[in-house]
Amino acid sequence: MSTIKFSDDNVWVAVGNDDGNNVSTIQRSTDNGKTWKPCDSGGFLFSGNGVVYNPADNVWVAVGFDDNNAPGTIQRSTDNGKTWKPSENGGFTTGGIGVDYNPADNVWVAVGDDGNNPAGTIQRSTDNGKTWKPCDSGGFLFSGNGVVYNPADNVWVAVGFDDNNAPGTIKRSTDNGKTWKPSENGGFSLSGFGVAYNPADNVWVAVGFDNDDVSTIKRSTDNGKTWQDCDSGGFTTGGIGVDYNPADNLWVAVGDDGNNSERTIQRSTDNGKTWKPCESGRFGGNTVGYSVTYNPSDNVWVAVGSSIHNIH
Repeated sequence: MSTIKFSDDNVWVAVGNDDGNNVSTIQRSTDNGKTWKPCDSGGFLFSGNGVVYNPADNVWVAVGFDDNNAPGTIQRSTDNGKTWKPSENGGFTTGGIGVDYNPADNVWVAVGDDGNNPAGTIQRSTDNGKTWKPCDSGGFLFSGNGVVYNPADNVWVAVGFDDNNAPGTIKRSTDNGKTWKPSENGGFSLSGFGVAYNPADNVWVAVGFDNDDVSTIKRSTDNGKTWQDCDSGGFTTGGIGVDYNPADNLWVAVGDDGNNSERTIQRSTDNGKTWKPCESGRFGGNTVGYSVTYNPSDNVWVAVGSSIHNIH
């Protein structure tokens, strides 16, 4: 897993796996993703998997895998991603995978793998990521993989791996992440990996691993209560990341399409109903797209994956 986000200062931060080089698991760009440099200090022993930015307090929080060092699975930066430090307590026994932020209430929610502790797969912070506690109830049997917040309706949606319990692969919270319940129907037969939200039309799109192409991309129009497969498109193996551009009503998803590199990046212009491969610039060879993010101020998309050209 890899993730990429940007700040108000036009600083991009990407997290991923760099073969045991800690500082390279978190990298920065100040030219809209053209060039990248490792952070100055900090980083994860194995891999960074998720990152998000709080512009009000200039705080970044990243999650990843750090050799069974629970506080090290959640790290913070207060200097725009140059240096990183582990959280003071909490974190995941195995690793963190996704994170998002509610600016109005200063609530952070991170998801990951916490061994055999389902409640620990979803954790909360109310002090800008310094300390973390497991949710009160809910969580995933194995791991949470992605989480997104809808400020208009104060709804959180998380996706993950819940032992072949399809509705349990997509969960909702309406109390700022304290308690979680499975979706009423839908979900993935295997696992959910990414989720994004279109506030103007109240459309959610989740991507994950399922038994057929159209089931790897799902839509919800009722704040995550129920989910339906897309009408066409999708990934042969699974979708992993997704984001939305409100200016052009454009969705972009990335994932694993077996040996078909032309479908590792897909687009939708009808709010996730139908999907088509991008025309050029996909991840080449037998490779995978892990994350995609849109910067509205500069109309720039950046996607990350496993290929010769890891960042597009």
